[in-house]
Amino acid sequence: MPSTDLLLTNARVLTCDPSRPAASAVALTGDRIAWVGEAQEAARLLSPARTLDCQGKTLLPGFIDAHIHLFAYAADLQGVDCSPRAVRSIADILAAIRRRAAELPRGAWIRAWGFEDFHLAERRPPTGKELDAAAPHHPVKLTHRSGHASVLNSLALAQLGITNDTPEPEGATIERDPATGDLTGYLLEMEHLLSGRAPAQSSESIEASLLAAERRLLSYGVTSIHEATPTRAFEHWQRFAALKGRGRLPLRIYKMFAPADLPELLKRDMSFGSGDPGLSVGAIKMMLNETGERLLPAQEILEEQVYAAHSAGFQAAFHAAEERGVQAALEAVEKAVRRSAQEAADIASLGMRVHDHRHRVEHCGICPPPLAHRLAKAAILVVTQPAFIAAHGERYLAQIPQDKQAWLYAVKSLQDAGVRLAFGSDCPIVSPEPLRGIAAAVTRTADSGRTVGAREAVSLEAALTAYTRGAAYASADESLKGVIAQDLLADLVLMSEDLSRTPVARLADVTVEKTILGGSIVWER
Repeated sequence: MPSTDLLLTNARVLTCDPSRPAASAVALTGDRIAWVGEAQEAARLLSPARTLDCQGKTLLPGFIDAHIHLFAYAADLQGVDCSPRAVRSIADILAAIRRRAAELPRGAWIRAWGFEDFHLAERRPPTGKELDAAAPHHPVKLTHRSGHASVLNSLALAQLGITNDTPEPEGATIERDPATGDLTGYLLEMEHLLSGRAPAQSSESIEASLLAAERRLLSYGVTSIHEATPTRAFEHWQRFAALKGRGRLPLRIYKMFAPADLPELLKRDMSFGSGDPGLSVGAIKMMLNETGERLLPAQEILEEQVYAAHSAGFQAAFHAAEERGVQAALEAVEKAVRRSAQEAADIASLGMRVHDHRHRVEHCGICPPPLAHRLAKAAILVVTQPAFIAAHGERYLAQIPQDKQAWLYAVKSLQDAGVRLAFGSDCPIVSPEPLRGIAAAVTRTADSGRTVGAREAVSLEAALTAYTRGAAYASADESLKGVIAQDLLADLVLMSEDLSRTPVARLADVTVEKTILGGSIVWER
C-alpha cells in the first residue's frame, strides 16, 4: 500500500476541477496532493500516517484572494476601527479616537480607518478641526473605507509638510475652505505621497502586524493572495522575502509592481512569475482614475506603459472601477497586442503575446454586456469584488444612476460573455472573508437586506471557482494550485458544514474548521 502523510476522509470534497468535480477523500504527501478519490477506495489502497475524519463537511481548495492590500490590512488591524460595523456617527469616530489618544503618549500617531460618510448620521466626513478637538496632542490620520481619501488633523498635516501653500499633485485634491483658503484636512488621491512621508514603523512592529494579518487570513481559509499595492513594491517584496527566509509568513504571495518599477525588475532579472510558489513576481499594475472630465494617466501614456509591460512578457493589471477606465484599459491592451503581433518574430512568440497574455482588469465595477464581450474577445481577465455588493449595496442604490445599476459588478454577464473571472476582497476596503464575497455573488444581497442586480447572481459552484481555480489562472498558477488534484500543492480548507446543504441565505455565516497550506495544518478552530 502506498504510504501518505495525511488522509482526509468522509469529506464532501468540492475539487473545483471540471475533470473530477467531487470526491470523498484526499491524501497528502509532503506539500503535495498525492491522491483524490472515494473514502472506500482510500481504506483499501492507502496507508496513511494520520487520518482525519471530516464528518461530511465540505473540503475545498485553499481560497486565493486575487486582490488584497496586505500591508494596509496589517496596519488597519493595529489602528482604530471606524468602519460602518464599528461607528454610526462622527461623534462615535471622535470618541474612538479620544479613547486611543488616552492610551498613547503625546506625539504618538493615531491611525484610524474605514469611515464612509454615506453610513454616518451626518452624511459627511469629519473635519480636521474635529480631529484636533478629539486628539489635540497626537497626529491623526483617518482613512476612508475606499483607501482613496483621508482626513488629517493639524499636527498630522504639519508633520507631513502639507501647508496652505502646498500645490496639488496631478489627479489629487488638497481641500481648502473656500471662504478662508485654509486646509480642511481632507485629502483625496494622496496616499502614494502620504505613505512616503509618514514616520516609519519599527521593523519589529511591521513584522508583527503582517503576521497578525496573515493569521487572520488563514483563519478565513485564505492560503494565497495577489498583493495589489504597486507603491513601495520592492520594499514590500524584500520584507516578504526576509520573513519567508526565516520560516515565517507561509501565506503564498503574488506581488504586483508599478510601471516605474519595470526597468529595475528587468535589471534584476525578475521576470513575470519568477520566484517560487511562496513569493512570485506578479503584474505591472496601472492606476486609472477619473478626475473631473479627465482620465489619468492620459491614454497615450497608458498605451506606452501597457506595451512596455506586454513586450517584456509581463501581465498588466488595471485599477479600473468605472466603465470609462475599463474601456481605456481594453483599448490599450488591443493596441499592445496588435503592435506585438506586427513585431513578432515567430509563430510561438505571436501566440504567447496575442492569446495568453493574462492581462487583467481589477474591479470592473460597471460593465455593460457590449464591453464584457469586447473584454472576452481580447482575452482580458476580470478580477472583481462581489463583496462590495454586500458592503456598499445600499450606497450604490442611492448614488449610482438607475440605468447603470443593472451592470454593477456584473458577474453573470461577464461569465456569460466568456470572460475568465477571479474574485478578491480588496481588503482592507472590506473584510477578506471569502465566504462573504461568495455569498454576495450568489445572493446579490446588501448588508441592508436589499437586492442589487438580482439577474447578476451566479451559482455557488461559479463563485467558489472564482475564488480558487479562476484566481490561480489569473496569476498563471493553474498548474500549481486552485483545484484539488493529484500532484498539485496541498492547500486546502475544511469548512464547518456541508455547503451543498447550506441555505444560500446562511453562506456568509459558514466558518472554517481547518486550513492546510503545503500539507501542514496552519490554522484550526
